[in-house]
Amino acid sequence: MVGARKVIAVDVDARKLTWAAEFGATDTVDATRTDPVEEIRVLIDLYLRGRYDLDRFVSETIALDGVEEAFARMRRGEVLRSVVTIEAAPP
Repeated sequence: MVGARKVIAVDVDARKLTWAAEFGATDTVDATRTDPVEEIRVLIDLYLRGRYDLDRFVSETIALDGVEEAFARMRRGEVLRSVVTIEAAPP
C-alpha cells in the first residue's frame, strides 16, 4: 500500500473492514449491504465500452512460475499489479 492514494477493502465481516481501515484502507465496502458481483459487472461493462481504463492498473502479465519474482517486484514498487496466467497441461 506504500504510495497508494486509494485502497478499497471489500468484505462481509465488519471486523475485517475495521482492521483494513486501521491498516490504511481509505475506503471500505460492506459486501452484506451491496452486491459486489453486480459492482464488478458494472465495471466490466464500462471497460468493454471503453469508458473504464482497467488496463492501466495492470503492469505485467506473468506465468504461474514467475509469481515469487512478481511479488518481489511489487514489494519494491516496480509494478502496480500483475495478472497471473495459468496454462492448462496438454491432455
